[in-house]
Amino acid sequence: MPSTFEEMKRDIETGWDVVLWSESYGWTDAATLTACAFFGCAQAYLGQQLIDLEKKVGKDFLEQVIRNKGQVIVGPGNLEMQFGDAYWSTYYDYWNPITRRREKITTDRYIRLYLRTRRRNSGGTENTISLQNNANTQWKGWYLDIDGNTGNVILWSRLGSGGYWKITEHGDGTVSLQNTANTQWKDWYLDIDGNTGKVILWPRLGSGGYWKITEHGDGTVSLQNNANTQWKDWYLDIDGNTGNVILWSRLGSGGYWKIT
Repeated sequence: MPSTFEEMKRDIETGWDVVLWSESYGWTDAATLTACAFFGCAQAYLGQQLIDLEKKVGKDFLEQVIRNKGQVIVGPGNLEMQFGDAYWSTYYDYWNPITRRREKITTDRYIRLYLRTRRRNSGGTENTISLQNNANTQWKGWYLDIDGNTGNVILWSRLGSGGYWKITEHGDGTVSLQNTANTQWKDWYLDIDGNTGKVILWPRLGSGGYWKITEHGDGTVSLQNNANTQWKDWYLDIDGNTGNVILWSRLGSGGYWKIT
């Protein structure tokens, strides 16, 4: 029976130097693990590897990381650390004759705890940019932005706080984009839903948060998603009828963005 284990593991580990893992637990234990946000609880699941890490970074810093579960905390020496939950499942893969596409039926769900570390800025150069769509539509010149109420990725007619993105280079022409607006989605990554292909924000840097950037002159670029899904190499684009931000299989006029 196939599972999403490797996909989950890749999403958590990509872009980080070291990841400590607990064992996998069934869904009946999910409430207990999601509530785990203090040192003693984390030690019960992570064991000796957490004690070894404590000797290197100090208990006070570790307690701060665990207490602020889900947040990236910066410590001494520009060390970034995050404690969180990760989920995976087993499923059946079948052909749905009604929708005429392959679909998944989940059979069992599992949860693990992780604690990951990296040196800050180890991924490469960072800058803050905005992106204006260049297609000759009624949304020409509109900015890639987020809805501050829902976190949805949208176009917006003027440059607001949600229109600023921290771009980080990861080598080989690949970048990630984090929204910098002071909302609950601050520092979330421009990503895709691996099941639907929808352009979304995601709290951590997963495989869908890597984009291949290609320059086309005059400050104009295109962005192709790099995740190993059916939408691999599809372009960040807009729907010319609705203005929705989408992925598109080929480079059309809506796939050109002006960096400002």
